[in-house]
Amino acid sequence: MNVLKTTRFYCHYSWGSKKQLFDVFNRYQSYECGKINGNDYECFWKVQDDGFYFGGHNSPESYSKKYDWN
Repeated sequence: MNVLKTTRFYCHYSWGSKKQLFDVFNRYQSYECGKINGNDYECFWKVQDDGFYFGGHNSPESYSKKYDWN
């Protein structure tokens, strides 16, 4: 268990000529995740042609745009 929440996860995305690299999970994003029960939380990323969207639940109203493509 990482109680200090220091673990970072990142991904490098490519879609045709578009590219992007960013943290997909870090201690700051953990506060935006949705609680599902007890101490369990979930987070979702949605990748679209106009950018990257993050949501605390897998529902349309949960997502907000976080990054554009480079």
